Amino acid sequence: MKKLILNSNSKLIFLYLPAILLICALVGFSSLDFYSGEQYGYWYFNKIFLNEFLFPDISRSPIYVIYLSLFNWLDTPYNYYADAITTNFLLSLSLFYLFKDDYNKFYVFLIITFSIGFFFNLIPYPQALALSLLNFAIILRRKNNLFVFLFSYLLIICAVYCRITYIIVFVLFIFFDIFNLIYDFKKKNQFNHKRNFIILFAVLFLFSTNYLFKLNNSESKFNNGYFQSLEWKPSKSNSNIDIAFQVNFNFLYYEKNKNEIDNDKKDFFFINNIAFDGAETLVESIKSNPKFVLWGILKNTYHLAPIILNKFNSRTYFPSCSGIGHSCYANYFYIGILFILFLFFNYHFFLKKKYENNFDIKTYALVNYALIFSTVLALPKIRYMTPFLFFLIPFNFYLINLISKKIKIKYLRLFISIFIIFSFSYFNFTSTYLKDYISINNFYNKKNYIKNYRNNLKDLNYNLQKCKSIFASYPTFILSNNYNIYEDNIFSPADIPPFGNYKAEDNLHIFKNIEIDCLLLDKPMEISDGSNRGTGSDYDYRRKNYINPFLLSNKIYVQEEFDYGKLGKLYIYSIK
Repeated sequence: MKKLILNSNSKLIFLYLPAILLICALVGFSSLDFYSGEQYGYWYFNKIFLNEFLFPDISRSPIYVIYLSLFNWLDTPYNYYADAITTNFLLSLSLFYLFKDDYNKFYVFLIITFSIGFFFNLIPYPQALALSLLNFAIILRRKNNLFVFLFSYLLIICAVYCRITYIIVFVLFIFFDIFNLIYDFKKKNQFNHKRNFIILFAVLFLFSTNYLFKLNNSESKFNNGYFQSLEWKPSKSNSNIDIAFQVNFNFLYYEKNKNEIDNDKKDFFFINNIAFDGAETLVESIKSNPKFVLWGILKNTYHLAPIILNKFNSRTYFPSCSGIGHSCYANYFYIGILFILFLFFNYHFFLKKKYENNFDIKTYALVNYALIFSTVLALPKIRYMTPFLFFLIPFNFYLINLISKKIKIKYLRLFISIFIIFSFSYFNFTSTYLKDYISINNFYNKKNYIKNYRNNLKDLNYNLQKCKSIFASYPTFILSNNYNIYEDNIFSPADIPPFGNYKAEDNLHIFKNIEIDCLLLDKPMEISDGSNRGTGSDYDYRRKNYINPFLLSNKIYVQEEFDYGKLGKLYIYSIK
C-alpha cells in the first residue's frame, strides 16, 4: 500500500485529493439527510460493541459497526458528519485510484467531484464503505505481490461484513484464483504453494470470523434487519435479506390486489399469510408463491434503468414528468436513448481492448451488475444502486471518446468533454448542496442548525431521565445517545399491533402491558413513517387507532412539554 501511494505524482497528492476532501466536507456539512432511523441502529450497535464486545447479525454490517468506533468519541451530531464525510471521501478516493491509470486523471477527478453529492444520498453508508473496500482490493490485486494479494482478500472479507450480498465477490474471486492456479500448474507443471496457502487462509479466515460474529451475537431485541421489535412482524427472521424481501414483496402484493384486501388488513402481518402462507424466509416465500415472485421481479426490473439513469444531470434537459413515477414520453425517450448507449458501452468495455487482459476488472464489473440486479428481490432504490458507481467513470469516457475523438480543435474537444461529464455525472445533487454556501445566511443557518441539534439533544437526554418508560419512533436513536435508558423501557409503533385500538380508560397503557409516561412525537411518528413504498407496516392504522387517541385522551395528564425541533416534542405524563 505504501508503494502504491509513493508512486503517485505530486499533482495527485497536492491538488486532486485535497480538492476531493474539501468538496466532501462542504457537501457533508451542508447535508441534513443522514439523520435517519436505520443509521441510528448502527450507532446503537456500535455502543453495544464498545461496551460488551457483541455484534449485530452478519446481515447488519458488523464491520461497519466496528468502523463507527473511529467517530464515537465525538458528540452527536458531529459523529454523524464525521462518518458521512470520511466514508464518502474513502469512496471517492477508491474510485479515483481505481481508474486514474486507465483514463485522464483530470477528467476522473471531475466526474467524481461533480457526483459527490450523489454519494451522500446513499444513506446509510455500509454500502459506500463496502464498495470502497472492494475498489481498494481490486487495485491491490493488480500488484504482483503475495502480501498485497493476501491483504486484498482481507479487504474483500471486510466488505462482505459491511454488505452481506458482496459474498458473491469473495466466492467468484476464490473460484477464479483456484482455476488460474490449476491452469498454471497444467501449463508450467509447477504449483504456486504460497498463493494456494493465501487462498486457503482467506477461506478459513472468512469462516472463523463468521463463527466469531455468531458466537458473540448480541441478544438485543433490535438485532434484526428492522432495528425494531419483531413483535408484530410476519416472521422472526433476523436476516436483512429475508426482511427486505418481506417488506417489499408483501407491499407489492397489496398494491396489486388492494381492491380485494380490507383496508384494516393491509399490514404485512396479515398479507404475508395471504401471499406467502406465512413464509418466514426468502426461500420459503419463493417456494410458496413462485408465480407472484416472478411477476414482482419483472416489475422491479422494469424500474432499474429509470432509477439509475434518471439521476444524471442530463435528465434536466428534458421536460419533467407530471405526478409521481417515470411515465411520460420525455422520460421514455431519454431512458431509451441512454439505455442503448449503455448497451454499446458494455460491448466496448467487455469485448474491446481497453480491459482485454484485465480479468479482475471484468469480473468485478459482472459482480457489480449482479449486485444491482439482486435488488429486484427487494425494492430497487437509489441507495441500493451504489455498485453502479463502478461504471460511472468508464461510461463517461466511452461517451467522450465517442463524440470528441474526431474533433481536431484542442479547446473545443476540452469543452465538449467537460460538458459530457457535466451531463452524465450526478452534478445536480452536488450543486444542490454547494449552493447553500453562496448565501451567507444559509451558511449560518446550517451552522446554527447543528448547534441547536446538539443543544436540543442534550436537553432531551436530561429530561428523559425523568421517564420510566418511553414511546418513540426510533428507540435506537435514544439508546445510542443515552446511557441511562434500557431496551426494556422503550417502545415504538412496532410494539403496537395492526389491529384493535387504544381505549381511553386504559390511561397511560397504550397497549396491554405497555405503560408509558413519556412520548417523543416526531415527524415520522406524526405523519411520515409508513407512508412510502418499501415498508410493510401500516403506520397509518397505528396512528389512527392508537397514537392519536392516546395523545388526545391523555392531554390532561401532561405534566411537562418540550419542543426539540427536528427531534420532536417530548410529553411527560403523570396521573398523579
